[in-house]
Amino acid sequence: MTEKKTNDNNTTIGDIKKTTRQVMQDLGDGIEQLASEIKTAFKGRNNTLMVRVDQVTLDRINQLVETEIFSSRSEAAAFLLSEGIKKQEPLFRKLNDSTEKIKDLRNSMKGIIAEELKEFKK
Repeated sequence: MTEKKTNDNNTTIGDIKKTTRQVMQDLGDGIEQLASEIKTAFKGRNNTLMVRVDQVTLDRINQLVETEIFSSRSEAAAFLLSEGIKKQEPLFRKLNDSTEKIKDLRNSMKGIIAEELKEFKK
């Protein structure tokens, strides 16, 4: 009976070691994936945007910096903005047509005003 307990304990320890190795592998894969997404998010990051955030948002951004996932608040915020925009892509597709129509109307109105002003100056 003692022998069976030893085997059960060895099996349990072996299972724990196997599970630990798998978790470590999965964690490593997750970190590599995150690093890849971060690099993609930072491509072409040449524009400056100043924003005000609430305390909860600031705390979350600080967590990302404190855990050294990002080296600065700016990097963390840029990543979060990029990911949020990706998640809302269906909304932006819907807005795109309306945005184009608004631009066209605005340009048409400017043209009409410019013509009227030419006539007025004559």
